[in-house]
Amino acid sequence: MTPAQIRIRDAANELAEAIAAYNEEGMVDFVTGLDEIPGALAIVAAGVRRLAQRSAEEQPLHPGVVEAIEQVATGQANLAMSSMLLGHLARVLHAEDLERLFRRLPNGHKWDHTYNQL
Repeated sequence: MTPAQIRIRDAANELAEAIAAYNEEGMVDFVTGLDEIPGALAIVAAGVRRLAQRSAEEQPLHPGVVEAIEQVATGQANLAMSSMLLGHLARVLHAEDLERLFRRLPNGHKWDHTYNQL
């Protein structure tokens, strides 16, 4: 493998590992952090799109190859767009949980199961 090929693979592995290992301790941080995934995927799409543009200008490639690279960029951009719903979906499906977190009752911590013997 060339250094450029290794760099692409290593960067992809780093992004994949960062996403797979994502695990915030607090759920508010976890849910809001889901909003970062679309941006990361969009960055990848932009990189593939730039590859298509540069390839068209600088490489003696058949236009069909350039078009295929562009289609990969479009597919990645679509994936980024579809992932934009992750944070919203988590906020909708956990609306009651989030509301409880933000509606602080005086001494509300006493509702925590560690304070109660059930």
